[in-house]
Amino acid sequence: SEFYVGGDLSSFMQVEENGCIFYDYEGNEKDLFKILKENGMNSIRLRIWNDPTDENGIPVAALLKDSVEDTKTAPYVDMIIKLAGNTLSVNGGVAVDVYGGNVTIDGRVKGSSIVMDYDTNIGRCIQTRTPESLTVLGGEYVINSVCTNNSAAIFTACDTYIDNVVISVNSDSPNYIYGVWEPNHNAITIENSKITVMGETPHVYGVKLTPSTAMVSNCNIYAASPYLPVDDMSGYAYCSHGLTSNSGNMTVKNCNITGSLAAVDVTNAGLFVDGGIYSGYGHGGFYLIGDEANPAYIYNATIVNLDENP
Repeated sequence: SEFYVGGDLSSFMQVEENGCIFYDYEGNEKDLFKILKENGMNSIRLRIWNDPTDENGIPVAALLKDSVEDTKTAPYVDMIIKLAGNTLSVNGGVAVDVYGGNVTIDGRVKGSSIVMDYDTNIGRCIQTRTPESLTVLGGEYVINSVCTNNSAAIFTACDTYIDNVVISVNSDSPNYIYGVWEPNHNAITIENSKITVMGETPHVYGVKLTPSTAMVSNCNIYAASPYLPVDDMSGYAYCSHGLTSNSGNMTVKNCNITGSLAAVDVTNAGLFVDGGIYSGYGHGGFYLIGDEANPAYIYNATIVNLDENP
């Protein structure tokens, strides 16, 4: 079996921003991660506290700004994590775990990806705890897992903007499986993205939201449970949807969404749809539960029930 060699590189961004330069054994200046890989390291721990506080609850960034003229010595206020065409391969847990501040994951360079391929308790490519905002620009986020807990390529607990990402989740977790999961009544926008989620559970979601407001546009979302064979869905997964929301107001524009049970599931939330194709078995394109306070408006949409006997 493979032997894992690793270390904690959580302070890398702070060290680099303070001017540290790295050299290999021959004295050549190189990227730190290339040096580590060339010397046998194949695993890292990367944990991010993006806006830490002291023992009195005062933000460290604020203390630094008050004590020095150069505010660049306060690197935690905002953070950009650049994948820069590399693949961050992780064998379990959370790949990027973010605490505090405004965080951007930049995967716009071709080849940028985070891959979770593991047998463990939980799997998340990106997870936020208490940040002010999360922005994910480009990149591919993949989960191939055997786990006993919830899997989510992106789990976010803050205002979030996601653009031009590719998400692929294939998990046989007995619990819930998500491409994107937002449970905390925040504002979220997802644009120009492809999200595919499949799993050995009746609870499979391409995107599951509990937002204050949500915008999903120009996305291709597919969620299927092999509880229903993908090529012959003769029964209905208990709760597998391409896109679901149960609070706030959600706008969906020009998307192609397919779900085992329904393409779009909305409970006690407002919905506005303009354009797109929405396909599902069982409940078909849309499954809506609401009242006069949470109306649904659907315009210019193609709705398809894939069941031969709807």
